Amino acid sequence: MAPIVTRTRMGLIVALAAAAVVSACGGSNSSNAPAQSQAPMTSAPATSAPTTSHPLAGTRFDGEGIAGAAAQQLQQSVDAGHQPWRLDQASVARAFVRNRFNWQLDSVAFGRPNIAFVTNAAGGSRVELHLTQPAKQGNGGIWVVDYGIWD
Repeated sequence: MAPIVTRTRMGLIVALAAAAVVSACGGSNSSNAPAQSQAPMTSAPATSAPTTSHPLAGTRFDGEGIAGAAAQQLQQSVDAGHQPWRLDQASVARAFVRNRFNWQLDSVAFGRPNIAFVTNAAGGSRVELHLTQPAKQGNGGIWVVDYGIWD
């Protein structure tokens, strides 16, 4: 004989199952960037609420995707006085996490050349960002995020 399930108990079971599915898919606080933030970032990003999810450590994610002709054009723009923050690794790292993950309160530290460790003070998430100079090396060369790794 099958057990009798009350309407209240069935509602609770359905609600828990739905919550598990949303959680497994990342929910609304997923660390995946919105489609519009996948485009190369060429100006200071807009801000919104911080993301506090903690993806698995070691998971790699794409950077800005700025290379080749796009990098040369961005370098020329910076050489002309636009977006001077692109010349500073810490500023580029901050702009990236604010644009990609909506982090507002973050700290940036450097432990190795061209690698920024950024921590989200609002949630404790931390990423390792690998920065490159795709157009011109040394002083005056723009910095871009090549890729990152969840720490």
